[in-house]
Amino acid sequence: MNAAIPALIAAAIGLALSPVGLAKMILVLFSRRRTVNAIAFVVALLLGSVVAILIGVLGGSAADDGPSGPSTVTAFVLLALGLLLLGLGIANWRNRRDESAPKILGAIEEMGPLPVALLAVSSALVNPKNVVLLIAVGDIIVANWSRAAAGPVAVAFILIATLPYTAITAYALVGGAAATTRLDALRDWLIRRNRLIVAIVAGVIGALMVARALTSLVG
Repeated sequence: MNAAIPALIAAAIGLALSPVGLAKMILVLFSRRRTVNAIAFVVALLLGSVVAILIGVLGGSAADDGPSGPSTVTAFVLLALGLLLLGLGIANWRNRRDESAPKILGAIEEMGPLPVALLAVSSALVNPKNVVLLIAVGDIIVANWSRAAAGPVAVAFILIATLPYTAITAYALVGGAAATTRLDALRDWLIRRNRLIVAIVAGVIGALMVARALTSLVG
């Protein structure tokens, strides 16, 4: 098994467990035009994720030695991204008792498809944790797979990382009143535990990235 697969799985889990992103998705499903807004959100999230991964792919292509392993430059990039995630994790851990909701969440109910799409893109390209993970994923893919295999690997990764969003959308659209009640409770829980979840996820993923980079540099 390719040694990079565990790193990709960890990154996918880190992206899937984005509490603010999931809370946004649930609020979109409670908006006035929930069906079209939910579709706009998921599609825009997928596209934003592709763009961020491509940034990592382009950076990795410029510095990579080939599918046999990451170059020194790539290892330093992963080390820097891992340290950024560790810093983000520490900052959120210090504020883990803060249960206040981000201001943007209060405005989602009245949004239309275009603002919702822009909101989804921001989840991929503006959220510090997510954009660092996605760029790192692109870099990991280009360092460990050939060009022919990189595309399918990236697609599989994005589908796994965004699975909670598509699953929540499907559940909300077919689950009726029970789904509304459960998703409402889930949204409130995610908002209250946002900083704690980000601290744990960013810390774990950051530590894995730093360890992988140091292993490449020392080895």
